[in-house]
Amino acid sequence: MVSVVDQRNNPYIVGPPIRRSDLLFGRDSVFKFIEDNLKQYAVKIILLHGQRRIGKSSVLLNIPNFIGEDEFIFVFFDLQNKSSLNLGDVLHQLSREIVKRLGLPSDVITLPSVRELEQDTDIFSNEFLPQINQRLNHKKLVVLLDEFDVLDDPSANSSFKKLFPYLQSIIYQQQQLVLIPVIGRQPGDLENLLSLFKDAPNKKIGLLDMLSAEQLIIKSAENVLEYEPEAIEEICKLAAGHPYFTQGICWVLFTQARQAKKWRVTGSDIEKIVDRAIEITEGGLAWFRDGLPMPERVVFSAVAEAQARAETEPDGVVREPLKLLRNYGVIITEPLIKAEKKLCDSGFVDVEPLAKLPVYKIKIELVRRWLVKRYLLRSEIWELEELDLDALEIYGEADEHHQRGNTLKAYQLYEEVLARNPNHFSALLGLAEVHVRLKDINKDYSKSKDIINNLIKDISKAVGLYARAYKVDPVRMEEEFVELLLIYGEHLNSLREFEIAKKQFERVLKIQPDNLQVQKDLKDIEEKLEEIKAKQRQRKVLFQVLIICLLVVGSLKLAFPQVRNIFNNRAIEREYKERFAEAVSDAEKAILLSNNSQSIEELQNVSNTLNKVVNDLSEIPSYSNLSGKAEKKVEEYNDEIRELTQQIDGLHLEQAAKLAAKASQETEQANSIEELEQVKVLWKQSVKELEAISSNSLPAQQANRQKKQYNTELKKITQQIDKQRLAKAEAFAAIAAQQTRQATITEELEDVKLLWEQALKELDKISPDSSLAQDVNREKVKYEEELAEIARKIEELRDKTIKE
Repeated sequence: MVSVVDQRNNPYIVGPPIRRSDLLFGRDSVFKFIEDNLKQYAVKIILLHGQRRIGKSSVLLNIPNFIGEDEFIFVFFDLQNKSSLNLGDVLHQLSREIVKRLGLPSDVITLPSVRELEQDTDIFSNEFLPQINQRLNHKKLVVLLDEFDVLDDPSANSSFKKLFPYLQSIIYQQQQLVLIPVIGRQPGDLENLLSLFKDAPNKKIGLLDMLSAEQLIIKSAENVLEYEPEAIEEICKLAAGHPYFTQGICWVLFTQARQAKKWRVTGSDIEKIVDRAIEITEGGLAWFRDGLPMPERVVFSAVAEAQARAETEPDGVVREPLKLLRNYGVIITEPLIKAEKKLCDSGFVDVEPLAKLPVYKIKIELVRRWLVKRYLLRSEIWELEELDLDALEIYGEADEHHQRGNTLKAYQLYEEVLARNPNHFSALLGLAEVHVRLKDINKDYSKSKDIINNLIKDISKAVGLYARAYKVDPVRMEEEFVELLLIYGEHLNSLREFEIAKKQFERVLKIQPDNLQVQKDLKDIEEKLEEIKAKQRQRKVLFQVLIICLLVVGSLKLAFPQVRNIFNNRAIEREYKERFAEAVSDAEKAILLSNNSQSIEELQNVSNTLNKVVNDLSEIPSYSNLSGKAEKKVEEYNDEIRELTQQIDGLHLEQAAKLAAKASQETEQANSIEELEQVKVLWKQSVKELEAISSNSLPAQQANRQKKQYNTELKKITQQIDKQRLAKAEAFAAIAAQQTRQATITEELEDVKLLWEQALKELDKISPDSSLAQDVNREKVKYEEELAEIARKIEELRDKTIKE
């Protein structure tokens, strides 16, 4: 029987680090790792890392409880909120913490002042630490550095950033000093500090296993609150073993149980408290997310929304986050591709390996629900505007020119912004407005045909830009996009381009299905199209009547040549009609296919089909009755081809970014020539993808910029390979030179000859335009001379053998 204690304090801890060892679960392996390394004389730095709110500070504070202080003195030092301090100030505070931990009075030890340490930091190592060492009684002084990654913060004081290099410089001089820093990111993320940790043993503080999570849930409230097995299972599904979120959920459950005086938690109780649990853990949730770089935050929200959509869609399939972003008008760039991989590598996102297509799911369900509730993807993608600081600056200049009415300059700058950052949506909208000012378009149509045609082209391009902007923000862009489509449709209607005009009005009705005026306009156009068809049918009937009259009335002898000509013309026209119908049928099938096409190959096949259709329709002569229809279809299909080209170029850009991301990762791990050659292939493939992009498409400028970057990387890799090949050739040559001096018989000389040939073979693999070309040519001359000399010696020995 469970005792009911209404006033019992809530045993679960949300926020502050846990200081009691009996309330810390599942960290035995971490403490064993720390203890084993502390007892090794050579280990001076032990690195701990893990996600934010995973319990790193709790581990740090409990090291003395689990390891004991028989051999060690532990000093906890939190670097949070110290990034604005000077190095001298930080060393002074650290000195004070050490003195406080040892319980030394001020008359026993001299504490260096801030001013003294700012003038000479060596006072800490040369004067203060020796005094401390005398009082350690042969124990090790272990400094536990919490929130260590603030040193990598760009906004941190430059003097403060020198803390770890300083500590690293003195640690091997101080035999009794050991550092245990804790960071809230993967070690590889800290580019500025990675070299400092290169040789340090490191341990990840990760999620709790199922058994440890159960212990946290049950033992924290033992003899007060009982959990049914289903309740424990539901809690673990929500928190996925994350101690902070497990504590938060259980804190709410305990509070609810105390209020209701119901001290048994069932499985059905868990879902009821999810919103409250999110409120309680909000601070940690925000901190959890804010620790991610901006591209990762956007992809994180995309994964959350993809999962939410899967719950309401018939097939229940979780879509790939990058595909979902494309549906929102985002162009997938290299940072987004890297972000997706990083989220998986860091344990924020799981990928189901057995699925036919990758299925991405956020590891912690509570985090996913919070993201869907607080960070809508449509809002999050606007953060991508800040991805390129130079683009932000250029945009400011472009917007200023736009406001002043200097549209040509604004146009150039907007395109430059989008070349640097294709997901700068404000620039996208600005570029659309530059192409067409709505107030200037809706004027009379009494302009020359050339002016009208140019205007139509500008509006057409603006429609394309607004269509993407509408994907980004339908609510904000609906009114302007619809107005632009209506203006475009009205212009086309005035030019009797009814089929293309109809398409614009149909797009409006997809957005505003209840728009009565558009329904009326669309009906009018359909009536006009029906009118045209009726006239064509009438002409057909009249033609048939004419033929009958010619046959019946008048002299057949006179009529026959005329009838024959008419029938010949009729046959030719029938051929054009069949060609037209076949071409249109092929085009419509291709367009329908393109709606479900995802790959470059599929879209390219559709584009090729449409290009063939355009060529076929263009061959219908102007004197044919179908000439007008053919011209309209050509224009319509050329628009489709342009849209397909943009899609294909976007996919080429995305594929290039994926290959480049993979190449970058493998570059860091590649050591041998074979590995570097594989990386070189990846960089070449990424450049090839960029070269496939049309020179006059929107992504062209970005592609050119990335191509320069990738070619630079390709050049670096090639140089590394050339250096290794030269070194390998020199190694062969060194062995060959040594054996040359020792070789006395033909067989030995043949082996030496083979070594010189191998050396030359490696040199031949080096590109003639390599930066090492002079060194290669010099070595090649030398090796060829050596090879010739060996060949001469072999010939002499053979001649000698023959004579003997």
